[in-house]
Amino acid sequence: MKSMMQPTSTPNDPFSVSTSVHDGTAVVIICGEFDLAGVALFWDQVTPVTEGGWVVVDLRGVSFVDSSGLNALLTLRQSVMEARGDLSLRAPADCVRRLLDLAGVADLFTIES
Repeated sequence: MKSMMQPTSTPNDPFSVSTSVHDGTAVVIICGEFDLAGVALFWDQVTPVTEGGWVVVDLRGVSFVDSSGLNALLTLRQSVMEARGDLSLRAPADCVRRLLDLAGVADLFTIES
């Protein structure tokens, strides 16, 4: 597995994003509170590795997600689909699953357990 970037966070910010590329698939690992404060960091880390179109977003370490985080996932999905790729969510934490269900968008994603 080739690591493209290291986890990025600060001591005062519990949010982090790490990325790697394995066999042409970008793997994005998100940890902490995925909210408005973390969206810019998300895009900074994700954009360089997701241009190929095949993306897995690991959400097991997410402790909170708000509409900004959800919007980022939906926007990433749209971008990946336009590139004729595929996006899946790996092991989404309960808070992520609840928000996907409440927003009525869970069926838009392939969800790996």
